[in-house]
Amino acid sequence: MCRSTAAAKADGHIDIKEQAAIDGYLQKLELDSPTLTMLKAEIGKPLSAEDVAAGADSPAAAAEIYLTSLLAIDLNNDRERAYMDELARALKLPPELVTELQNKAKA
Repeated sequence: MCRSTAAAKADGHIDIKEQAAIDGYLQKLELDSPTLTMLKAEIGKPLSAEDVAAGADSPAAAAEIYLTSLLAIDLNNDRERAYMDELARALKLPPELVTELQNKAKA
């Protein structure tokens, strides 16, 4: 969850649309109350692209992190698009994979 939250906060805050997307995702997980409380506390913490990328332990995980982040942001927002560029670099994703993931997120 913190992956997409970092993307959503790339412009300095989580807007109503981003919060709704995060809340919808959390509801689908059907978490117990203590876990949900912990995740919401984590959402309030700042994260950098490097922090998020550090969680990738394989190329597949890197692609999943990038795609999850894409689904949580607005690519029409310059700051969020810049964050995604930074995240792709931190994850060491090839440009052709970035394009493929962006197309998948649009679909």
